[in-house]
Amino acid sequence: MIPRAMARCVLPLWKAFHNGKSHLSISIAIKALMKGYKVLFTPVSELLHNLNAAKADNTYYQKVDYYLKPDLLILDELGFKRLPGYSADDFFEIISKRYEKRSVIITTNKTFEQWGDIFTDNILASAILDRVVHYSTIIKINGPSFRAKDLKKGVDKF
Repeated sequence: MIPRAMARCVLPLWKAFHNGKSHLSISIAIKALMKGYKVLFTPVSELLHNLNAAKADNTYYQKVDYYLKPDLLILDELGFKRLPGYSADDFFEIISKRYEKRSVIITTNKTFEQWGDIFTDNILASAILDRVVHYSTIIKINGPSFRAKDLKKGVDKF
C-alpha cells in the first residue's frame, strides 16, 4: 500500500476550474510510479462508462478487478458531468472495495455538500463520502484558472 502521506488523498476544488488539480494528481502518480507503485489514472465518466458497458458483455467483475488492482487509482473530474442513476452504484462499488485497502485520489470542482446532486442520491453520496474522507488528506485549491492566465497574456499583445 502507498504510505499514508501519499494515500487516500481527495482533491476537492471548490469554485475552481482549470487550476491544476489534474496536473497535481498526475505529479503524485509519477512520484508513486517512481517508487514502484502501480497507478491508474481515469476520468470518472470513462470509469463509469466502462463499468456499464462491461455489464452488457458479462465482464463486469473483471472490469471491477481492473480498477481494484492498482495501488493508486486516480479518478479525475468527478462532477463535471451529471451521472446517470446506475453510475452511483458502480462508483460506490469501486470506492467501497478499495476502502482501507488501496489509495484513491479524486479530483473534483464540487463541494462535499454537492455530491448528492452528482450522484442523484443523498444516501449513497453520504456512504461514498464516509469512505472517501476517512483517513483522507483533503487538498483545497482556490485561485484563477491556469489556462486563463495565458488568455490574458494573449489579449495584452493586441
